[in-house]
Amino acid sequence: MALKLIKTKIKIVLAAHGSPPKDFPKQELIEYFSLNMRLEHAPQSVDDKTKARIHELDQKIRKWPRTKENDPFFFSSMEIANNIAKKLALKLLQLLMNSVYQLSKKH
Repeated sequence: MALKLIKTKIKIVLAAHGSPPKDFPKQELIEYFSLNMRLEHAPQSVDDKTKARIHELDQKIRKWPRTKENDPFFFSSMEIANNIAKKLALKLLQLLMNSVYQLSKKH
């Protein structure tokens, strides 16, 4: 019986728990987390208007411009991902962040 070589692709996922950018308006951040807490622990108390506000704040946080100064964790995570990809000669290493990020192809 001939031994078959199986080609496998290496896939690595680096998952990280992100944080909002340091220069995001504090009052809106407090509002966002307070409303999310209500939604999680007392969903019956959250009306459609409040859900829309949560979504609005969520999108604002995700789309906030990230820099090394306002989000060093994000850029450090990207650096780690790139270093791992280089060391292992991978073309792409997927970095997954939690909900406070909207990752684009250019990062």
